[in-house]
Amino acid sequence: MSLIEANHWRDVVGWRWPHFQPQELACRGQPGKDSLKVSTELLDKLEALRTQLGRPMTINSGYRTPEYNATLPGSAKDSQHTRGTAVDISMVGHDPAEFYEAAKAVGFKGFGFYPEPHNNFMHIDLGPARTWGNPRAWGINPAKPLYKSRTLAGSAMTGLGAVGGTVQEAGYMLQSVSDYAEIIKIVCVVLMLVGIGMTIYARWDDSRKGRR
Repeated sequence: MSLIEANHWRDVVGWRWPHFQPQELACRGQPGKDSLKVSTELLDKLEALRTQLGRPMTINSGYRTPEYNATLPGSAKDSQHTRGTAVDISMVGHDPAEFYEAAKAVGFKGFGFYPEPHNNFMHIDLGPARTWGNPRAWGINPAKPLYKSRTLAGSAMTGLGAVGGTVQEAGYMLQSVSDYAEIIKIVCVVLMLVGIGMTIYARWDDSRKGRR
């Protein structure tokens, strides 16, 4: 990943993104105020998004030094902002649903939804595909494809274990699998425990990553 880095945004040379300026993406708090780290891929996608929308975009937050990021309540320790791969965009003058679809179309993957009274902005980044916040307040339903749902996978594993347990119990009754009943029972218990563990981890991990 190509990065533009500077101790002060005024030190940046060779800027080639006409709709955005270095100071818009520079760190806005201490320590590290006015320093800059931003991915050129992020800038390219912002330009493409600006072109597609045909309207100006106000950046509420761009790069954050790890130290400054740590002072912000609710911010993830490994926030994409600290990597120069995320921005928070004000939704003033934008239709959030239209903005979301356009941002997805140009290649943004991570989305945080903060409608009023939470400053009315949308977080977009290049990180793993995920969503958090309150998209439905804007009429957005970012449904996750079922094949990508770790929670669903965990639930399916648990269900498989439960079904297997039922079959195993039936086996006892029929005496047709009596020789393997104990092995089947152990496998079913393991499947159920793995499924429950996957579901719990997925929910915890989504919650952890969901913090901007």
